[in-house]
Formats: sequence, structure tokens, C-alpha cells
Amino acid sequence: MSGAEGARAPGDVAVVACAGAPRDLGADQGRAAREAVRAAVAALEPARRLRLALGAERGAARCARDALRHYPHASERLAGLARGAGVGRAALGGLLARELAAGSEPFAGAGEGVGADGAGGPLLARSLALPAAAPGAAPWLVRHSAPEHDWRSVEVALPWLVPALAGVNERGLAVVGVVRRADSGALRACAAPALLLVQECLQRCDGVAKALDWCERRPSGGAAALLLADAAGDAALVALDGEERRVERPRDGLFACAEPPRAAELAKRCAARAALDADALAEILAAPPGAGDRARAAVVLEPAARALALRLPDGRRLRAHAAP
Repeated sequence: MSGAEGARAPGDVAVVACAGAPRDLGADQGRAAREAVRAAVAALEPARRLRLALGAERGAARCARDALRHYPHASERLAGLARGAGVGRAALGGLLARELAAGSEPFAGAGEGVGADGAGGPLLARSLALPAAAPGAAPWLVRHSAPEHDWRSVEVALPWLVPALAGVNERGLAVVGVVRRADSGALRACAAPALLLVQECLQRCDGVAKALDWCERRPSGGAAALLLADAAGDAALVALDGEERRVERPRDGLFACAEPPRAAELAKRCAARAALDADALAEILAAPPGAGDRARAAVVLEPAARALALRLPDGRRLRAHAAP
């Protein structure tokens, strides 16, 4: 096991190193982000925390069961996260179940995603909304994952979640996950959140072709889109809705995951840039989508460089690589 201490990057973003077996990966994150994880659990209503602890919340219990069945590494990592942070595993399971986006609760995986051809190869990006409960704070982690026997990666994640929101691995595969609002039918066959596929692909796959195969074969619940790109220049978007899988390819070097009018607007802004690089794409995604909207953060992935660039709402930037 590798112990991890949370360093601080510009803008007070924690940089966390996690290594080893699944439980060790989670425990490293839990120890490094202990205060943030405990705060997320404390924000749950006391009655709900009790229901989760007793296994009386059916949706969360089913999510935990299906995650254990189909994503055992993630389930073990969640157990380690709970142990490292000193919180109940069931409470973290309840926070993970939010990412099914089937109820009225806010979910962390929401946002907008873009894939585009950049000057140095394909780029992926997604917006990161600042939670209303944390104004002025940067709740995200830059997480270095070094799972034993699998690919290393650097990711943007939330302290209380196992799956990353976006990341790139040492083989040059970049993955962005965007959760969409789902209906009850999207949970009929499986209640393991589709966001778990982000970590699976980063850990197991070395290119878009293998990641597509993995996404098409693994059961998941809820609705989400995974944007994929690799260092060889391949790129794709997988739309997941319950058991359904739909693969889209870039059109004119672009694809976007957002509501149709907004997707068209993002594509237009990208196409208008003579030289689209990581900074320009981050600026496009971080810009408030409408008048009166709050500033957002954005993360851009550069598969060829195995690099991640995080732009905070105040404009400060952090860059990290998947491997030394």
C-alpha cells in the first residue's frame, strides 16, 4: 500500500496520490480528503443517513449490489475510501447512487462535454459546475491513480466519489463522463451508475477501440455520455441510456454533449477559433452558459501529452500528467 498526503495546488485544489490494490487506492483518497468526505456525508439529512446505514433505502441498496456485481474493483475502492475517511460505507454508497440521476437530488456528474481536433491532436473537455453549497471553494481533486497491474492515470474527481469525472491514462486514452437526467426505465436492468465506466476505461484500456468494446459489454444504469479520445487520434462518444448504447463519431472534427441548442453553440465557438488549444477550449467550457449564471471550472484532456489541464472559476490553472 502507498500512503498519500493531500498536497495543495493553486486555488486550493487538493492533489492526491493513490496506489495499490483497490482498497488501498480508496484508503489513500479517504485519508487525503478526509475533511471533504466527512463534510459531504454530514450534509446528508440525518434521517437519510440512518436509512442508508440500515439498508432501508432501496435505490441505494440496489446500486451497491449492482456495483459489487459488475464493478467489484470500484466497490472495493469505495470500501477503502470509507475506511480512510472514517465514514460509513453505506453513506458513500448513497452519494454514489445520486449519479444515477433518476431523482430530484443534485448529481456531481452533470455538465457539458466537447471533443475537438486541436493543434497537437484530439482534445476532450468538460465543464465543472461549482456546487451551491461551496461558493468560493474548489471541491475537486486532481487524483493520480496507480492501480496495481493496470494503467496509471491522472483525473479530476470529487473527494467522496470513486469514479473520476474526467481523466487520461499513461497509454494516452482520455475519458470524460457526463451524467444526464434519466427516467426510471434506465434503471430497469442495472443500478450501477454509468459514471463508473470512466474509471474502468482508464484503468483497463489503452485506446478508444478497447474502451468502446468495454462500454458496450458492461452493464450500467442511468443515462450518461462518455467522450473518448486517444493519442493515435481516434475519438468517439458513447451515449448510454440503461441497456442502450449508441456510438457517435466526430463530425468536422467536433462533437459535443449538451442540450441541442447549447451543443450547436459550443461547436460554433470551437470552430471559430483559428487555433484550438487546451487554454482556448477551457475558456469556452468555463464561460457561463447564460446571463446571470455562475462561473464554472473546466478540465481539458490532452491524450498525446498524457496531460490534464484544470481551469478554475477564477481563471487559475493547474496542469498534471498521467505518468512521470
